[in-house]
Amino acid sequence: MRVRVTVTLCDAPSWLLLRLLVRQSPRHGFTLPVSQFRLSVAETFVRVAAVAIFSLVCGATVAPELPPPEWLPLRASWYGEPFHGRLTANGEVFDKNDLTAASRTLPFGSVWTVRRGSAHVVVRINDRGPFCCPGAPRHIDLSEAAARALDLIEIGVAEVDLMRPGALW
Repeated sequence: MRVRVTVTLCDAPSWLLLRLLVRQSPRHGFTLPVSQFRLSVAETFVRVAAVAIFSLVCGATVAPELPPPEWLPLRASWYGEPFHGRLTANGEVFDKNDLTAASRTLPFGSVWTVRRGSAHVVVRINDRGPFCCPGAPRHIDLSEAAARALDLIEIGVAEVDLMRPGALW
């Protein structure tokens, strides 16, 4: 796994220290040598600790490298009235009028853009599901409000496209 270090404010000696601690990659900026080199546990710990201290002192941020944005085709369904007011898997009360969704694998609280044709909606994952129809798997269950925005109410199940969080902005 690679991480990207972005320096926002720093002085020259700290910048030189950072260059000694990490490997330079012209395409991805500076990356930690986690998979490129065989480091002992102690060496790896010292390098990671040094970069963390550097980040705190100099105001640098460390973020995981993400793949380029792409739309993922999925089958979506929706759920509403029978579950309205009941608890979701993450402990929230389900509201069919919120722009939320259920997924078996996407992390709680993550925000995704769902597109069907020219319509799109931004939803937050707050539940687990769908758990029906093993012969025709569904990947995401949208709330009634999200389904209405995608004109999915009448047909019930449709092919949609999903984009990872933050890719459009």
